[in-house]
Amino acid sequence: MTAPKSSKQRRAELKVRRKVRPQKRAAKLKADLLAFRIPPLRDGSAPVKKEWCVLAGSYRVPEFIDRGYYLDQEFVCKDCGKHEVWTATQQKWWYEVAGGA
Repeated sequence: MTAPKSSKQRRAELKVRRKVRPQKRAAKLKADLLAFRIPPLRDGSAPVKKEWCVLAGSYRVPEFIDRGYYLDQEFVCKDCGKHEVWTATQQKWWYEVAGGA
């Protein structure tokens, strides 16, 4: 049977674990991002993974799901009036990773 650890030993172990934890999180995030990188179908489009989309609270199925891919969308900022583009990959991240609906 092993002897119980002292508080000092236990604190040292916890300190090591705390140092490793952010590295593990960073590695997992990097792996998730690499798995998410999907080349676009054509300029300004990206494929839809229907099973990843969270559509809770939607009254209808969004157009991009029926179409099967996202398209770049132009819009005008309400605050500053600047013309912007919501890219297909940004939309893909919003709907499939962030869970936006």
